[in-house]
Amino acid sequence: DMYLAACRHLAVDPEHTALFETSTDGVIAGRAGRFELVVAVEQDGNAASLRSHGADRVVTDLGEILEQALA
Repeated sequence: DMYLAACRHLAVDPEHTALFETSTDGVIAGRAGRFELVVAVEQDGNAASLRSHGADRVVTDLGEILEQALA
């Protein structure tokens, strides 16, 4: 609900929004909210759980996304 409220406040559709999360519950919320892209940041070896709950991408550091985009 918090993410959807933020989208309403910013006048953007979740279907056109990326969500960045660190928890399995956050990933589940992103999927339920129909966000276009759910990026999860792994913490404490939880990558498999984040993927299995619907993360589109799992990274260990958000800098990985920038590095890949510049490569």
